Amino acid sequence: MKKILFIPFILSFHFAYAGTGSAKDVILFYLVIAAVLAFILGVYFLIVFIRRLIKKRREKKIALLADDASGENNS
Repeated sequence: MKKILFIPFILSFHFAYAGTGSAKDVILFYLVIAAVLAFILGVYFLIVFIRRLIKKRREKKIALLADDASGENNS
């Protein structure tokens, strides 16, 4: 794993502005943290939303099957 991460870090030296010590670096850092947290929360809520959809469809399918089975028995 360390070998896989080593090459991108070596190649990303021209994107590192931390050595300048400017105030712009702090704002970019906060934006990156906010973006990562938003991405994680977005993925979490997407998973929860998909699970709810699947659960509702299963319940609806089971209710339809139960209605069909009870309708055939009464006839």
